[in-house]
Amino acid sequence: MLYNTTYKNADIKNTIDEILGKPYSFLERIQLKRVGSQRMIVEEVSPKFYHFLNSVADVNYINIELRPKGILVHLTQALNKFSWPIAYHYLAVFDSNLFSIHAQGNYIKVKKDQRYQSNQKFIQQILQLKQKATAHFTHE
Repeated sequence: MLYNTTYKNADIKNTIDEILGKPYSFLERIQLKRVGSQRMIVEEVSPKFYHFLNSVADVNYINIELRPKGILVHLTQALNKFSWPIAYHYLAVFDSNLFSIHAQGNYIKVKKDQRYQSNQKFIQQILQLKQKATAHFTHE
């Protein structure tokens, strides 16, 4: 579910913190080196997210923030900001002609241009944190 985070709302903040954990502290940010991506250009979204895109021919951007239990995808629409919390156990990432993030039946696909290339290390960091967070889910 996308939350409108343009303005501060304690209920939405608490919901996101409950799903993903509180933002990393200053020291944790230093240890992780990077907790946010550079912005990437949105190419396609799932049908439930269409009305969150700019209605004119403007470019839509996302950026990703790391949290202890998942990622927070921020989608910018004109002057509005929407946030999509994704816990690591729901997160699926696909890397083909487009880079896509999937969770709970929804997705956002981004262009693989130089913005994407500059986020390669960050994306690898997400995958490593996801693997570490979901390691206790073993199939026997």
